[in-house]
Amino acid sequence: MLLKKYIREPRFRAALLLPIIIFGGLALKFYRGPGDEWVNHWGPASVAYVWAFMLMGFMLFPDSRAIIAIALVVLIGTCCVEWSQQFEVSFLKTARQTWFGRMLFGTTYSAWDFPAYFVGSLTGIGLLHWCVASQRPIDSTSKKD
Repeated sequence: MLLKKYIREPRFRAALLLPIIIFGGLALKFYRGPGDEWVNHWGPASVAYVWAFMLMGFMLFPDSRAIIAIALVVLIGTCCVEWSQQFEVSFLKTARQTWFGRMLFGTTYSAWDFPAYFVGSLTGIGLLHWCVASQRPIDSTSKKD
């Protein structure tokens, strides 16, 4: 079956995980219940934000050698976005007027987001290694013409 062939491909696994992480992260962002402020702002929702960007980066560079670089770029990028929330930059202010802009760029600076981004990057490395782990080894007996 064709699906069996592709399910072992790292890029395919990342593509399957991406909507799960995005919708799960959005659900956590709007969770109401015990500990909702932590869940919404500094905990699992922020980790899912980092994972989503790491999966997108991995889909562009689906190589195990790129995993650490992807984690570092996403960590630096998310920290820069968080830091930018302290400033009134016109294009960010305009972007944050839309729902998508608020979800992507955030609206309120909090230093508590930085540990969540760090945890997301570290655990995201494991997530990307999982995507690579089931990749079929190259059969050295077959030859390509």
